[in-house]
Amino acid sequence: MIGVTGSTGTVGSAVVGALSDLDLDFVAITRDPEAAVQRLGTHVRAVRGDLADPGSLAEALAGVDALFLLTPGGPATVEQAGAALDAASRAGVRHVVRLSALGADQSAPFQIGRWHAAAEEKVRGSAIPWTILQPDAFMQNLLASAPSISERGEFYSARGDGKRALIDARDIGAAAAAVLGDTTPHRGATYRLTGGEALGDEHVAEHLSDALGRTIRCVPVPPEAVGEGMRAAGLPEWLIADLLLLDEFTAKGLLGSVDPTLGELLGRPPLTFARFARDYAEVFRG
Repeated sequence: MIGVTGSTGTVGSAVVGALSDLDLDFVAITRDPEAAVQRLGTHVRAVRGDLADPGSLAEALAGVDALFLLTPGGPATVEQAGAALDAASRAGVRHVVRLSALGADQSAPFQIGRWHAAAEEKVRGSAIPWTILQPDAFMQNLLASAPSISERGEFYSARGDGKRALIDARDIGAAAAAVLGDTTPHRGATYRLTGGEALGDEHVAEHLSDALGRTIRCVPVPPEAVGEGMRAAGLPEWLIADLLLLDEFTAKGLLGSVDPTLGELLGRPPLTFARFARDYAEVFRG
């Protein structure tokens, strides 16, 4: 049986959907099983397991052979990953698929990269066989701009002409499900996952315009304005600093590399941003 942590989030719910499509036996491990079933569907079996409460994980992991390990980004990432690995070892879990991030490195200039690298080290140091997934920025992150796109036909960026190889979270879910369904070929592998095309914000605006049937513009703004918008949305200062740094690197053309690994895992081309824009058109219409 497969266990899925973070099962109600953007990636976790995509993993659940992909496992369901493959008709694999899994359980959603969540702080609130009732809410999880309401979000994910009544076909999903959910059990209580809170990564912030290691004592709750023993029962949640009972019978789990392969674990999808997603911990919330932030200062608790490393501690929660370690606690989950300890619980998984005691429960007899035989493989862990860890969701990390592209750019994870102990010397990364952004904090989240260093936290992910430290969590990866815990995974690699565990006695449990493992696979690490390092995805690039999600297409779904643009959904945070849905209100301004709906109301004003605009979204805002400090990324200049830089490009990103955005990845659809549904493809991350499908890749994770492919690994979880047959872990043996993937033992000890670290996979860099990007979308199949590098796009600038002007291309994003064009695809949104096509999908919505009206003109959508990307409005360039200074980093300071982006930061103030993030503060107004309640983001913590460490995350604001990291996101602004990533915008700066994108603007400098440092983050647009396309990696073929995702398509190899999926056995098909990655989903395009044009497809994403069509599939989420109603969300962007508001």
